[in-house]
Amino acid sequence: MKKILSYFLIAVGCVVLASCSKDDYTEKENSVKVVNANTVIDYKGGDTSIEVTGSGLSATSSANWLTVAVNGNTVKATAAYNDSQESRTAHVTITASNGDKALVAIQQTGWAFDVEVFKLTINDEKAAYDVDVSSAYDIEVSAESDWFTAKYDKANGKIIVNAEANETGVPRTGVIYVKSAGITKEVPVYQAEFDKDVLGKYMFGAATSTAGTKYNWYEATLTSKSLSIKVPFQESTVNVKIPVSVSTTAPYTIKVANEVPVGTYGDYYLYLAFDNYQYNFLSRYASYFFSYLGASSALGQLALDTDAEGNTTLFCEFGGSIDLDGSDYGAISTWYALAMKDEEYSITNNLGYLARFYWPVLQKVTATE
Repeated sequence: MKKILSYFLIAVGCVVLASCSKDDYTEKENSVKVVNANTVIDYKGGDTSIEVTGSGLSATSSANWLTVAVNGNTVKATAAYNDSQESRTAHVTITASNGDKALVAIQQTGWAFDVEVFKLTINDEKAAYDVDVSSAYDIEVSAESDWFTAKYDKANGKIIVNAEANETGVPRTGVIYVKSAGITKEVPVYQAEFDKDVLGKYMFGAATSTAGTKYNWYEATLTSKSLSIKVPFQESTVNVKIPVSVSTTAPYTIKVANEVPVGTYGDYYLYLAFDNYQYNFLSRYASYFFSYLGASSALGQLALDTDAEGNTTLFCEFGGSIDLDGSDYGAISTWYALAMKDEEYSITNNLGYLARFYWPVLQKVTATE
């Protein structure tokens, strides 16, 4: 009995000791704490300070481009010049005399070669413009143009562009080349006023056959929402007004939808419809022509063409492909102005085409013409 009681007392004592040990345990607090730190250094190099707590401090760096020195409770980290465009990171380990440690990450930015804009669009007036530019290395600026100059203003970190007045009646373009550390960036320059230089009077050209060797030309007017074409028909002129969307910024694009109303002729309703001469949907696949081609659209981009005499013309060639029930059936070759006996666009109402335009193009009419 005494033996059993002794075992019991020993067990109780162990439990009590364990409970006391658990209650009395406190986690050791790290004596090295970061109080204040600037952890980013510019690509040019330089110093940053890390303020910490603790005593008997020492510090080491994980990278040879970052050196460290300790003065009391301040660790000074010094970065060398970063000649890369990529940023880099090193770790500073700060150790107290009692073995406590703190780890601080220091990042140095890469050198930047930045040009403020990826393209410069200016109006038609004679004026000067500036573009911010920066690099860790020397900058060289040149221009490909006969109507503007571009020079680098090193003191202010800017490219100064001096443009002459645009009196051509059409947009004009050039390029600024910015070079630094073997890298060249190109900045396209567009000089135009949308309402005056892009919109306005045009000639609409249509080939007389699918060969595209001979063209007939018609007077046309381009607005931001329509392309109106004066088409001679029998003894009268029909105004075919095609709905379009025109981008207001360079490079200027024109989008033309399929199966859209384009005006009237007498009692007939006119619709625009696209075709591909290789498949001749109009005559052979009429049901497809009226039911499955609505997704097709023609798209053109206005471009400049300069002849040998230096005369500049704004023109547009239209592309796009026939979307036949979700399948690509080749290039859009032909625009039809189809006549409907009723307002609904359908094969039942179709009376045939009033006008047919192979490989259509646009050419701007300027005041000098």
